[in-house]
Amino acid sequence: FELAMMYFEGRGTPVDRDAALAWARTAAAQGSNPIKYSLALAVLSNEEEPEVNSEVMSWLTSAANEGYSEALFFLAGAIAHGDYGLEKDEERAAEMTLPLAKAGDPEFQFALATLYLRGKSFGEHRRSEGIKWLKKAAEGGQLQAQEMLEEITEEKTIRSGE
Repeated sequence: FELAMMYFEGRGTPVDRDAALAWARTAAAQGSNPIKYSLALAVLSNEEEPEVNSEVMSWLTSAANEGYSEALFFLAGAIAHGDYGLEKDEERAAEMTLPLAKAGDPEFQFALATLYLRGKSFGEHRRSEGIKWLKKAAEGGQLQAQEMLEEITEEKTIRSGE
């Protein structure tokens, strides 16, 4: 892992993409989810090649499927937006996010709320559900959720003429 990062970043050695990928593959193959996640982010920040992104997405998927929440969060976001060559699928991203939102994680509650409130795939029927998740995230201390909830409340107040 450290060798891969050194080659990716050029720390103490020239940047060497091939050596970095070789060491990244070795580290990821050992199964550590935090390493898979960290390496995936390092590679994505340095690479533009679709075949590399595909491999990196498989590392993220593996870590997410094994319960590593940071990888799941990143992957759900990438799927929601169609980033990194993934097909955009807001419904799938919501399904991936829902279990941890239900478990009380404010970050996942906020992610789910924003999907329901801003996603193009969801109609008005999900707006009230989005508000519900936004309130839960705000109650859990998620600052962006608190700010968004205040904005929505202000908009309602302005529209109602109060």
